[in-house]
This record gives sequence, C-alpha cells and structure tokens, in this order.
Amino acid sequence: MESEIGFRFSDRNLLTRALTHDSYLNEKKDSNLESNERLEFLGDAVLDLVVSYDGYRNVPGGEKVLHSHWERLTNDANLAETADAIDLTKFLLLSEGERRKSPIEESIRAGAYEAVVGAILVDGGYDAATEFVYRTLISQANSHSVEEIGKASHSG
Repeated sequence: MESEIGFRFSDRNLLTRALTHDSYLNEKKDSNLESNERLEFLGDAVLDLVVSYDGYRNVPGGEKVLHSHWERLTNDANLAETADAIDLTKFLLLSEGERRKSPIEESIRAGAYEAVVGAILVDGGYDAATEFVYRTLISQANSHSVEEIGKASHSG
C-alpha cells in the first residue's frame, strides 16, 4: 500500500488505522484496532488548509472563485475518485456488508483519503502531508481542468 500512495510510514499502525472503517470494528468486536475517524477529522482540516492556500496562490479571482476551487477539489465525489486512483479502496478494512456494495460508498472512500492525509501528517509532518495532497489531489485536478478546457475549446 505504501508504494501506491508514495509514502513510507515509520509507524505502519497509522496506515492500518487510516484504512479501518468503523463498520469493520463493529464486526470485529475483539479487535484492538481503532477506526479512521480521528485521522479523517485531522486530514479534512489539512485538506482545507492546503487546498485553500493553493487557491489563494494560483487561482485568480475573489472569494467566490476561491470557494469554487476549494469545493471542486474537496467534495466527496472528487476525494473518492482520488482514493480510487491510488487504489486505497482495495486496502480498506470494511464490514462484509460494506465490502459487498459496488462501488463502495463515496463517503467511505473520501473519508479514507482524508484519513490517509491525517496519518501522513502525524507520521511525516505537515510538509509530507502537503506534498501528498499536491501530488495526488491538486496536480491531478489541475491536469483534468486543462484537459477539460482543451476539449471544450476543440468541440466548439
């Protein structure tokens, strides 16, 4: 999993926790694992800051434009797509019921991405978490934006 996300954890338990959904713990009552909720909370805050700062530095326009940039990158659909792109979904620890759903719920996939961001922050610090967000989320979204603009200009 570390090769997929491009970060090597000093404490691999953080990565396991980031990928552990609370539904899994409900089935494995004797497990001493923790769910990813706390890391998800932390990762969400990091994403807000990194994406907002990126918008401030790179997106011309006022607050509405900056908010649109932030919303486009941090909505559940985009975060779930990003989680899929780096293969997080196949490593998630889920209940059997959640695992059978196809696709796995968007909010679960998005939350796992946020939890991985939080885990990287705890393990590697702010710079490592920022680099991960830029590499996996912001640069991918920016390349999609360029492709979409190119398609729109060629279709007219």
